[in-house]
Amino acid sequence: LCSTSAPVNLITGLGGSPNGSGTWLSPTNQPFAGGVFHPMVDPTGAYKYIVTGIAPCANDTGFVTVVVNTAPTAGSNGTSSVCSNDGPVQLFTALGATPDAGGTWNPGNGTYTPGAQAAGTRVYTYTVAGLSPCVSASATVTVTERRLPVAGGDGAVTVCSNEPALNLFSRLSGTPDAGGTWSPGDPAGVFTPGTSAAGTYTYTLNGTAPCPNVSAHVVVTVIQAPNPGIAN
Repeated sequence: LCSTSAPVNLITGLGGSPNGSGTWLSPTNQPFAGGVFHPMVDPTGAYKYIVTGIAPCANDTGFVTVVVNTAPTAGSNGTSSVCSNDGPVQLFTALGATPDAGGTWNPGNGTYTPGAQAAGTRVYTYTVAGLSPCVSASATVTVTERRLPVAGGDGAVTVCSNEPALNLFSRLSGTPDAGGTWSPGDPAGVFTPGTSAAGTYTYTLNGTAPCPNVSAHVVVTVIQAPNPGIAN
């Protein structure tokens, strides 16, 4: 039987045509009234069915040996949220309850490596095989991967105080994502020489949890344009 099987009348496990008027003894020779075995409660072993003989006939005994296999437990469904720059995640730890070890994952091998594929949501199934007559048990882990935003690399620019306005985004190195904000000054990152103050300007992109915010910097140096005065 499986540990989750329904109660069984042990007389159905006897061969031949046993009389229905006998009594049962447990594997420890204790009375086992009714002869109904409950897999989650009763001990395994050899149960004795004794039919009393009428003299000069002797008593007769039949045996039913009960083996109970424990039903597998795959735990309960779980979820995991990761950022594309996180380290590998063991999906087993995301299962709920108390899953049995030694099962198999589909797809993959139970290790999720962020960044190895495009961000998105994927479902992984954990299966623990059952020993007959127990059936296999399964649970799932749903992994949602968020992409870490890219703010680009730090940059620097030197301008003359009489030059036209400059978009600081163009001075970031690498391939930054658009849509971030600048500080201090104009949130759109427009620097006006002669009006905006020289210094370090920070470009920030907000990450979607569990990804953090990311930033890059542009250092602006302003050279004062020469002033010859006004013709007179």
